Amino acid sequence: MATQAEKEAVVQEILDFFQKDGQYGVETCVTQMEHACQAAKKAVDAGSSEDLIIAALLHDIGWKLAMASSVDSDVPNGSPLVSQESLAQRLGILTVCNVGGASLEQQRAQHDVVGAAFLRMRGFREEVAHLIEGHVLAKRYFCYKDPAYREGLSEGSKRTLQFQGGPMTAEEAHIFEKDPLFEDCMRLRRWDESAKVPNLPVPPMESYRVMMLRTIANAPRTAKEIQSCYMRSGNTLVGVAA
Repeated sequence: MATQAEKEAVVQEILDFFQKDGQYGVETCVTQMEHACQAAKKAVDAGSSEDLIIAALLHDIGWKLAMASSVDSDVPNGSPLVSQESLAQRLGILTVCNVGGASLEQQRAQHDVVGAAFLRMRGFREEVAHLIEGHVLAKRYFCYKDPAYREGLSEGSKRTLQFQGGPMTAEEAHIFEKDPLFEDCMRLRRWDESAKVPNLPVPPMESYRVMMLRTIANAPRTAKEIQSCYMRSGNTLVGVAA
């Protein structure tokens, strides 16, 4: 069980990630923080559980972990050097997610598994990580069920779909439909799609601090000590843990 100090440290780490904000994709006019807070507000408005609200807030945290990282250096001007090694790589997440050696672009495309692994390592309840890992599976499911949905994706989303495994097969869709959190994964994907409105007033990320604290249950773990709820062969979904 996580101590209060451990919980506080994790939440502050996450808030600090988003303070170093960036644009959410090249095809949108919102930042990653704005996108996160809009998605969380949609979950709140729908009367969702705290696990689903925090999953909506943090569903794209894998993007933060898949960026080239800054490291301290002794260069003359005192500026940090930018390493091509991502934080996900440094934490050992890529190895346990079976994407070792992935480019930064591929890591960002697979932000679902990267982000879910990170939150498991930081002690969040399994339901939060499960939903975050499931929101890209929901995208693949929608693409399988409705070809028009796939055609309606942005060019960037179509490109990341290639890294994510493409539309599901009929067998994968059948497995995913048996996921106990299937419906919430689908809701999260819909909120993700629509949370891209420029200059929309929504509560700030800081307002979710206490809720985030409540969704942390476990002490911090290493990448080798966690396990995904989804069973995969490459990008192919082959099962869901009971």
